[in-house]
Amino acid sequence: MTRQAEGFEVLKRAAETLNSSLAWADYGSYASIVIKDFAVAVDALRKAIELDIDEPALYRHYASALQKSGADKPTVAKIAEDVAKRFPSNSSAMLAVGAIYRMVGAKQQAEASIRSAIELDGNVVALLELGRLLQNQPSRMLEAEEAFRRVVADSEGMHVCGPSKELAELLVHRGEDEAATAVLKKALEENEECYCCTVAQAEIAARSGDNESARTWYEAAIEIREDGIQALTGLSRIVERDEAKKLIERALSAGPRDARCLLARAQSRDGEPEFQIKDASEALRLRPSFIEAHLFLISLLVKRGEIEEAFSHLKAALIELPTRRELIPAFVDAAMAIAASGEGERVSHLIEEDSYGSALEPLTVALKLKRGEKPVVAKEVMAVAEDIAGGSSSTSSGQTKD
Repeated sequence: MTRQAEGFEVLKRAAETLNSSLAWADYGSYASIVIKDFAVAVDALRKAIELDIDEPALYRHYASALQKSGADKPTVAKIAEDVAKRFPSNSSAMLAVGAIYRMVGAKQQAEASIRSAIELDGNVVALLELGRLLQNQPSRMLEAEEAFRRVVADSEGMHVCGPSKELAELLVHRGEDEAATAVLKKALEENEECYCCTVAQAEIAARSGDNESARTWYEAAIEIREDGIQALTGLSRIVERDEAKKLIERALSAGPRDARCLLARAQSRDGEPEFQIKDASEALRLRPSFIEAHLFLISLLVKRGEIEEAFSHLKAALIELPTRRELIPAFVDAAMAIAASGEGERVSHLIEEDSYGSALEPLTVALKLKRGEKPVVAKEVMAVAEDIAGGSSSTSSGQTKD
């Protein structure tokens, strides 16, 4: 019997013997988080709640277990309603209510609950959650930035690192690498051992093509956390193949079912398209919104003549792109790869019909240039479009319209 299974049995016996709310809560939480037996977790956590446990966060675990066991959205949402009625003046409870509503995609109710938590006692954790909720809505990223900046301002020492990383990532996703770097620099002055901020610095350097600085930052991050998946997989992308293989093996040991590890392995196996497609597809199965995997697959599929499949990945990537503007160059390359297969008009239509299409004007102009058209546009847009049409999109296509 493994140590996990042994611990599971101990907690089960304790719950059945003591029949107390805390014992059932421990058993249920272990079943949900460690063992991943959600049916058992639902039953145990329900018993803990029925025994009148006074712990709002437990309802969040219960709702999560319910959802993962296959319960429908109204059933899960009912848990949020129950918590709100039972703990109306408890900021932690309202934060749990917001989290449950987020599980079922009820963004308005989630936001209202999180704001209630903030109003009750200025809950810093709730401010962080508000920023996380809003940053996935392109029209509200400035509000998310404000929330993150408030958390950073209210934090100090090692506690400033987490919210600084969140703020920096938001700025990166808006295409503001310089502003993100300033935030990270300040955070690392407070705590130079911050893994997440160190990795974020590495990512910015790697994306700008400064592999020397990127390697320095990635290696510093690995010294802080030797099994850090983001640092190991990030470094694997800018080193020689043999070294990359070793780094990816370390990452897979730390997270064998982590989508980032599978994509990194796919990216390292140049010349082995079957293996690359298999790994990247599995990464998407684990994380369907993984835009980097969608973009990676497109050129491989185009080369195999699987245009419909490639086009479906382009559509999926476009959905995520408004909140991941740093990936516009990669999106442009993918779009042009499909266009080169004879699907230029179709790609143009997809982009022009999308609500974010106006921000990709240089790409749509480049597609027209490829078709022999001569659109009348601003000089700056035309300059970028000509670079894209000429094959230099990776260095110039990030210049989009706001």
